[in-house]
Amino acid sequence: MRTEIILLIDGSPHVRDAVARPFAEAGAYVKALASCAEAIGFLAMFRPDWILVGEKQLDELLFWLSEQEQQVDVPILLLPDLRPDPPDGGRNGQEPKAA
Repeated sequence: MRTEIILLIDGSPHVRDAVARPFAEAGAYVKALASCAEAIGFLAMFRPDWILVGEKQLDELLFWLSEQEQQVDVPILLLPDLRPDPPDGGRNGQEPKAA
């Protein structure tokens, strides 16, 4: 069975990690990038099976892809602008204070 290649673009490292992890654990190769500039560099060399993109990067990505015939049939899934809590619950490494 062929490994799926998934390009993930989102500015938040927490979102990238949360979204990429289950795909990677299922055996997909996930290239998780923070910006469209990085993604365009990747797309110039590789053709992913799927593109998952955050709302803030969507317009720039679609503009670039509109001129790329070899990428025209790659499915694009929009990631809603979710901001999960960081791994420490947003405490920046500090323990919660008692009331």
